[in-house]
Parts: sequence; C-alpha cells; structure tokens
Amino acid sequence: MSKTTILFFTQLLCGIGHFQTDVMIHKIQIESDPEASAQAGSSITLTCSVSIVARPGLPNLITYRFYKGSQKNLLLNTSMTPEPKYSFTIQSAHATHTGYYVCVVKLGNQTATSESIYMDVTGQIQRPRLTIQPMKVIVGNEIELRCDAAEEIPPLEFTFYKYKNGKPSPVEQKGTDTKFVTHTLKVKETTDQLYSCKVKGKSLSTISNYSEPVRITVQDPFSSHLFTIEPQSRIFEGDDFTIRCTVQMSSLIPSYTKAELTITKGITLITKNVTDEAKISKKATADDTGQYTCHAKWKETLKILEKQVTVAVPVSKPRLSSTAFNSIVAQGDRLQLTCAVVRGSWPIIYTFYKGMPENSLHRSILNATAGVYIIPSADTADSGEYFCRAENIAGVKHQSERSQNININVKVPVSKPKVNLVTSRTTYEIGKRISIRCHSTNGSSPVTYSLFLNQRFIHSVKNCTTEPVVFNILINSTKDGGVYKCKAENEILNTSKYSEGINFTVMGTKPIRLEYYLPPILFLFLLLFLIIYCICVKNKKNKRRRIVKQENRGSVKENNVVVYSQVKEKAHPRLSDKDSYALMEGEKDYINIPSSKGTGTDSEYDCEMNYVNIVRKNTATNMDDSSTNEDEVTYTELNLASPKNKNVSQQEGTLYARINMHQQ
Repeated sequence: MSKTTILFFTQLLCGIGHFQTDVMIHKIQIESDPEASAQAGSSITLTCSVSIVARPGLPNLITYRFYKGSQKNLLLNTSMTPEPKYSFTIQSAHATHTGYYVCVVKLGNQTATSESIYMDVTGQIQRPRLTIQPMKVIVGNEIELRCDAAEEIPPLEFTFYKYKNGKPSPVEQKGTDTKFVTHTLKVKETTDQLYSCKVKGKSLSTISNYSEPVRITVQDPFSSHLFTIEPQSRIFEGDDFTIRCTVQMSSLIPSYTKAELTITKGITLITKNVTDEAKISKKATADDTGQYTCHAKWKETLKILEKQVTVAVPVSKPRLSSTAFNSIVAQGDRLQLTCAVVRGSWPIIYTFYKGMPENSLHRSILNATAGVYIIPSADTADSGEYFCRAENIAGVKHQSERSQNININVKVPVSKPKVNLVTSRTTYEIGKRISIRCHSTNGSSPVTYSLFLNQRFIHSVKNCTTEPVVFNILINSTKDGGVYKCKAENEILNTSKYSEGINFTVMGTKPIRLEYYLPPILFLFLLLFLIIYCICVKNKKNKRRRIVKQENRGSVKENNVVVYSQVKEKAHPRLSDKDSYALMEGEKDYINIPSSKGTGTDSEYDCEMNYVNIVRKNTATNMDDSSTNEDEVTYTELNLASPKNKNVSQQEGTLYARINMHQQ
C-alpha cells in the first residue's frame, strides 16, 4: 500500500508541474461598495476579480489576499477559492479604515497585484484605553504606559499626555503598525500623577478623544529635608555658628540608600558627601555673610533649600569728605558731604554734625557704605568744622565710630572791580608818576589785585582788607600810555573778575635830570685823580732812585743794577750769611726785583732797573717751612740804603735797598 501511495503523490506532483506551465493570470482588479467613501459604522465590501487563461479540465484553485495600504501594510483577509471573483466585507467600518486598498491573487506559482483604490471613512476614532505599571512609584523611578486601540486599523499614531495644573501636556508621540503602543517614562516630580493618551490614523487629521485619565501614586524619596543655621538669632562677628543640612529617605527606599548632600555659598562649593547629614561649624567673620544652599540629590530627584546668613560686622571708622576744593566753597554753590565706611553690616546709620556733637544736621539709615548730606546753596554761615558718625546693629556689642573733622570755608566771590585814576587828567608827561586805584566791593579777603597795561601784566598786590589798592606808576616813555585794567581774585577758583579799562596819553620826552647822573660823574673824576696821583708819585720815586744811584757810583756808568732781598729765608748770593740776615729787621718782606730797562753802551754795566708791581711773600725768621701763603700784589716804596753791617765790603755794581711794603 505504501508503494501505491507514493505512486499517487508522484503522479499528482507531475500533474501540478504540468498545470503551472499551462496557466496564466491575464487580468486582476479590486472594487469597493460603496465606492470612494463611507460613514463610520457602515459596512464596506471589497471585491477582487481575476481573469485566468488555462487549458480546459485543469484545476484552478485561486488564493485571494486583501491589504490596506498601497504598500501592503496590513493584511485584512486571506481566502482560497476556484472562483474568479471573491468579496470581503468590513462589517463596521471605523475612521481608521480610511486609506488605500489592494488585492493580491496567487494561482500556482503565478502572483498578480491589483491597482489600489482609496476609501474615505468619516467619523470618530475609537477612544483608546491607557494602563500604567506600576501604580505606586518614587520620584526618580520609571513607569510604563500602554495605550490600546483594539478596534482601529493600523497604521496608527499614539500620543501620551501628562497633566500639569489640570491641563494635559504631550510627553511622547509614536507611530506603529500595531493596535497598541508602550512608552517608558521617568517620574521627575511628585506632581507627575495623572496621565492619558490619544490615537489617530496615520496621515489622517481625525484624532480620538483622550483616554480615561489614570492616576498613580508618586512619593518623594525624602520623607524629610531640613536646613538649619545656629544660632537662629543674629550672628555677630566672632561668634560660633553651625550650618547643618539633613535628609531622611522614604520608606519605599532601602535603608542603606543614602542621598548626596551638598552645601554651597553662592556658587562656591563648601562640602559634598553621600550621607544623612552635612555640617559646617566655624567662627563667624564678615566674609561668612551670604546665601547658603543645601542640595539633596537621589537619582533624578533634587531638593534645594536656601538660607541667608548675615554676620553683623561693626562699622569701620568713617571718612568724611566734601566737594569743596581745598576746603573752600563759593557762596551759593552746592556743597555735598559724604560719610563713607570700608566695612560694616547693613543697615548703617549715618549722622552728620557741625561743631559740637549735640549739633546734629542730618541722619539717614541706608543699605550702603556711604551716606550723603547736601547743602543746596552754601552760605557764609555754613562755614565751620564738620564730622560724622556711622553705626549699625552690631553697635549692640560695639561702639559707633566717629570720622575726622574737616573745615569748610564758604567765601564770597569777588565782584567786578572798579578802576580809576587818582587824578582826573587824561594826559601825562614822561617822568611823572600816576596813581591808579582798584577796588572790588564784594569778595572774601584776601583779594589779589593785578594791574595790566594793554593786556600785559605789570604788578599785583594782595590785600587783606576791604580798602582799595593804589598802584603808583612811573612814566618812562610814551609806551606807558594805553588801556589799563585791573583783575581781582580771591581763594575761590575760577571766579576772577576784570575791570573796565581806563586810558590816558603820555606826552613829550623825558628831560635830563642832573641829580641822577651827578654821583657817578663825581666818582669817575675822583678815580681819575687817584690814578694821576699814583703815576706822579711813582715817577718821582723812580727819578730819586736814579739820582741816588749816580751818587753812589760816581762817574761809573751802571749797565745792570740788580737788587737782592731776603725771600723765604734765602741768603743773598753776594753777601755772607751774617750780612744777609742783617738786612732783615723784624718781619720784613724781601723780594727779587727783575730788570726791565738798559742804558749806556761803553761800560760793563749799562742797564738801569724800573720797579713796578712787586709780588709780596711774607716771611718771618721763625716761620715754619710747611706753611704757605697765597701771593698778593703789593705796591712798595724803595729806600736806597747801605748794609747795616759796616764791616761788609760793598761789591761794585750792586745796589742795596730797603723795601717798605704798603699793601693796598
């Protein structure tokens, strides 16, 4: 029997192979009823017909498949029949049935696909159903959302929503070829409790209503989070203070799990650790004032607590300054006093005083390092000594501080000066004196008056009284005539004033006044007389010396007369030591006299000496050789004489003289 069965199947397969080669699909098409469009809920019939060419008597079992989508996206129905036409009915159509449809026919190994047709189904899309797992979660954990549209036809688009303040906000959108979709979401806040979803056909504008909202339970991972600062009352500089940040985890979290705690001041990290408590303890300083933050973090959950720390710092010694230049301010000007401190906690109380401490002018409480007191229009009564005080709440433990004293002098600017001549003449002669009066009726003293001639400065006078000043001018030339102006100014900057100009003319030339030239003329005459007298005396002495020489020499002509004298204790070259020192009487001055003039030609000695400027060298018999005196010019008289030692023989041709020194 097994052999019979095998033979039967072999013949069958051979017959099918022969059949496949003798069949051809000629034509295939798809139709719908109703055509093109339908209402949601109605039925839609799709009919696929095919035309086949085959030998008679051959079996022709045909497979029909209906797809939605031109790309055969979704298989709707499959059926096998020998009939050349087959129909498939959608009993209750939905809006998601809108789209393209095609029919695929298979006969043996032959396959053919029809052209696509489009069907528009109008109506509401089915409301989807949302489920969430788990229903109880801690902030930072994940949940899975599933949105189902069992009766709709893919492809579909699903959108998930999270409610914020009662309003849905989309969190994710997904397209799929199935009738449901899932989405995993991390819960970030305790308020992330309510969710829903919607569905719409892909490439369709129609969208379903929201699904029924689903609420889950969300717990904070921290059952408690505390940020404390001690002492809680005001902290003063130098006090001990502690900053403590603590956290307790939720009961849903294992006990061994710890949070990350961070304490910062502003943007500066102070401490960071995975623990139940973070703490800082230190002595308070002014730099500790600021905004402190405690960060508690676990997974995606971050809790932040902030505290303001204010360390009360006593004010530093204030410095008082003013807008006055060199402590001087013009009457009517704005005067501003500024009391400033370098350090001190706010608010700071600034108080301004004039003179005595009980004379308070102004008081202000400011969150600033400087206070200001303004006098809009200064008056002379505002002159005086000022100081200020600065204090703050730290003054409970520390005294307030007082500034230095400053003096303010309110001065009256000078008025425009008036200038006039003491005499009323308009012309003056050379050699005469004129008096110009200048006066400014207003202005704090001292006032400096300056006189100008044709814009050229002449003279200035500082006047410490209110009286006018008078300039006495000697006229030396016609150029001293012109326009005279007077400028008045005091210690106030940029407030000088010029008078109007006065003009007068200088006439004539300057006469010669004998009283000015008589003294120098007399002095010149006296000097000339003295010179002539000295020349005459000198000539007379020269003449007497020549006569004496002739008497001592007789008829012998003197060709070369040399006079020797003791100079610096040096011996005469032609005398013995005894005779040389004999020429010295007390502290005499002796010099060598050079020859300058020669006479005669027949004799051996034919030169005669003239004696003029003699260089004096003071020498004493007991003088130390190491001492030196500078040379000085001395005018002398020469008295011819013989050596005092008569025993010494006089050599021929030698003239001995005593020199009497007369210092001029």
